[in-house]
Amino acid sequence: MYIKNGYIWGLVFMFFMTACEDDFPVKQTQYDINADDIPAMVNFQSNKPLVFSVQVTPYSLDDVDAVNMQLEIINNNSVIYTAALLDDGLVEESGDRVKYDGIFSVMFSVSQFPGTGSYRVRISGSIQDEPFSEEKNIMVLNNEPPQILSVTLPDTLNESVQEFTFDFSDGNGFTDLDSFALEIFQDEQLNVLFRSTGYAVNSVDAETGSFLVNPSFGAGMKGNKWFRVILKDLFESDTLTISEPVYIINTLPELVNVILQDSVEIPQGDDINYVPVSAKVRDMRGLQDIAEVYFTANGQGHFTLYDDGGILGEGDVIAGDGIYSETLSITSANNPGINTFVFYALDKAGQTSTPVTMTITAYNP
Repeated sequence: MYIKNGYIWGLVFMFFMTACEDDFPVKQTQYDINADDIPAMVNFQSNKPLVFSVQVTPYSLDDVDAVNMQLEIINNNSVIYTAALLDDGLVEESGDRVKYDGIFSVMFSVSQFPGTGSYRVRISGSIQDEPFSEEKNIMVLNNEPPQILSVTLPDTLNESVQEFTFDFSDGNGFTDLDSFALEIFQDEQLNVLFRSTGYAVNSVDAETGSFLVNPSFGAGMKGNKWFRVILKDLFESDTLTISEPVYIINTLPELVNVILQDSVEIPQGDDINYVPVSAKVRDMRGLQDIAEVYFTANGQGHFTLYDDGGILGEGDVIAGDGIYSETLSITSANNPGINTFVFYALDKAGQTSTPVTMTITAYNP
């Protein structure tokens, strides 16, 4: 009887479990297929290979069965090209940059398009045996790179915000301009000293643009250089540019507040007394122009101060605030007397600030 009842209760329990499974199904992971890296426009005249990428999130290598692409002509739905997207990190072959990061890529030639017009990119595949499909329309157009006709550059790049203007020609108008890069060269041989990208282009009128240059652009440079602007359009085509000579002003860095206590007691035995030291620096081209802040002690040594929040040195509180700090250790090995510390700031153009001299007297208890 006991066994029989147990058998009956076992059946009831199994029935209950089955019912629970029906009433409370296991929740499946929801996946997102992001095709934002597929461009909306393609330049039919470009010689650069195209890379189309999609991102799968959340990502597990074992979950993704396949990711494929096919190109279709929108007017007649005919398929002109098919390929597999790979997450293999073989940037020279598939265009994929990082292996197993959930971004699948394919690299192919613009010549796969029979001509200009409207096309559809269809991304398909399966994740955990569940099929998915995403579509994105793209336009293939003839595009000529923008041309800079003239640039209004000052003879001198000073240490304030300056606005430059340029006249340009672009068959698709100002709206085709995306951004520009600035370059500074040592001489007419165009050996690049500095390149800064991603500046926004402001519209003056249909054929004139302008841009602002901050003082930090000239950090690390001084004297006669060459300067040029490179426009980039929405198809990432670069201009053929005009180079102009420019003189870059870069004044000396300045130590505006050096803090060092005037005396310290020499400890006994194994004790240590700590002395904080700091120097605030100002540079008209910004802290990006500062190469080093340091001091000498009694005419000897080269001791670096840090503005890194205490990573390399000790005593700096906030990284990047222009206050360079370090902590000195005073032990019984130190001799009593007056110690002379001379502080310097060195910029990336090789210029040294006016030195600041401080003294600290070490005395026996």
